Amino acid sequence: MGFKARVSIATCGGTYYGRRGSLTISRNAYTTNRNCSYHIMGPSGHYMRLWFRTLDLESSPNCTRDYVEMRDFNSTGEVLGRFCGSERGTGVATSANSVHVTFVTDAHQTDNAGFLMRFRASMEGCGGWRYDSAGELSSPGYPHGVPRRRRCIWRLQVPEGRRIRLETADWQLPPAARSARGCRSWLTVLDGIGASSPHLNFTESAYFYCAPDAPPVINSTGNQMTIIFSSRVGSTSARGFRMRYSSNEPALCGGAITSAPGSLASPQYPLPFGSPAECRWQLTLPSVANASTLVTFNAFSLPDFGECLHLSLRVKPDELGETTEVVCGNTTVPPPLHIPFTDFQLTYASPGEPWTSFFSLTYAVKPCGGLVSGPGQRIYSPGYPSDYPNGMDCAWLVEFEHQQTARVRFAWVDLGPGDYVSVLNGPGSTSPQLRRLTGSSTAAVALHGQSSRLLVVFHSDSSGQHRGFQAETESGCGGVYHTMEGAVESPEFPADYAASIECEWEVRAQPGYRLQLRFVQKFDLETSEGCQNDFVQAQWSAICGEDFTGESGEFSSPGYPNGYKNNLDCVYRILTMPQDYVTLNFVGPFFLEASPSTPAPRERASE
Repeated sequence: MGFKARVSIATCGGTYYGRRGSLTISRNAYTTNRNCSYHIMGPSGHYMRLWFRTLDLESSPNCTRDYVEMRDFNSTGEVLGRFCGSERGTGVATSANSVHVTFVTDAHQTDNAGFLMRFRASMEGCGGWRYDSAGELSSPGYPHGVPRRRRCIWRLQVPEGRRIRLETADWQLPPAARSARGCRSWLTVLDGIGASSPHLNFTESAYFYCAPDAPPVINSTGNQMTIIFSSRVGSTSARGFRMRYSSNEPALCGGAITSAPGSLASPQYPLPFGSPAECRWQLTLPSVANASTLVTFNAFSLPDFGECLHLSLRVKPDELGETTEVVCGNTTVPPPLHIPFTDFQLTYASPGEPWTSFFSLTYAVKPCGGLVSGPGQRIYSPGYPSDYPNGMDCAWLVEFEHQQTARVRFAWVDLGPGDYVSVLNGPGSTSPQLRRLTGSSTAAVALHGQSSRLLVVFHSDSSGQHRGFQAETESGCGGVYHTMEGAVESPEFPADYAASIECEWEVRAQPGYRLQLRFVQKFDLETSEGCQNDFVQAQWSAICGEDFTGESGEFSSPGYPNGYKNNLDCVYRILTMPQDYVTLNFVGPFFLEASPSTPAPRERASE
């Protein structure tokens, strides 16, 4: 029969070859609903540097509307940067000679001028990927000098199940590489290939090395390592360095996993682990169609304060290519993770002292759940239309097209004691919960989130069997927002909205915050008596502080007990009658950052 194809000419994008060049989007070419992809290839063995000469795009939180995005290597590589508005930054550098650039606009018409981006290959070849089990690398120009203002990044990946040993064969940096204020030219090593991989220390307190003596031997925990060399000062008399790497020893952790059920643990478990490490397990588990994975923690202590920047466990499904679960900051065993896939990467990151941590978990494949794409798809409890079995844990990821709001409507539920269906506002089981359904009800329940993804989790214990539930995905407007700031728009804004629609948005801030709402553009309302037909575009942000007028009450720092963000200025006012006085007691842990002019805080304080 053959085939039939349709060919169209792209109006933007393309492949560029060369040492230097530029990309530009003019005001006339800056139109709505664009998705332009550029692939830039420099000389082999060199890295590329990209920067903006001019940048004027529509600004939005996290650059979710119009943006320029740069990725290492290709369209699925590591994100090097995403830019919008007028903040040009200092540019980005790739790890090799290939970079993917995407320019995206939404349906909102703007009067911005576009951008002019320039790119240039490095003068000499350095850095790049190495996949051999052993090899050598050297500084640019070795052994005839060290060039000034160079940055080289080598990423090493040896066979699974092995660890990397890095040792120095020759070492001589310029005398000016080390000053009283620190290193001006230096070498650093990461335990992994990600931007957030932990540093491997050369000494007990230093992971940037610029001493005149050769650095000590460095060992990774797994099969990946990043080596970064930066030279702010150069010299023609200093040789530079030459290093060797090998992979003769087994890895401390990480590797490929293809069987289930099974278990994983931190290095040296059950002992606490206090060394820098990045352990990556790639799970490719056998399963039937529409299956999910249940991860259950047996022991857990990753006491990271704040936003899981240091100690964490992260889950990145292969299907999505992005992190959906982040677990940290607990000294008690967290609840299970319901992952709607059986192929995913699990990463344990530890920065080393003073943080020590440990964990132990088990994983198992469940024959239910999976990916549900778009509206009009039905989700049933296992065994439907018969009763569901005991001991089930299923996870369905509801995913709509970008900029569509995911919704799911339950026609009815019939669940036994201890069983539940939970709908979460995001792709992971650590996302905020919209609602947990229990018991029996024939009333329809519609739930919608703030983005194009929802997670539906079903759990049954061993107390008995019931009919289960029936649900269907649907499109619509409105949603529940858990973000600290954002925007609400009428459907199809700035175009006209359709007739006979009803949208409802709910904003839920963290404890300790109150909401601030402001109108950011003029809005057009259909004139009607009592304003019966209208729409609003609004933005909100969560600010901390509150006024109290009651006889008693309670308040907490923003985000308590998971840590507060930086640059906050919170005012809590307790308003009473003139003749009254106020008694204030701290009823929970009291932990604030100490400053040089104040004594160290106590863990608990009270009046």
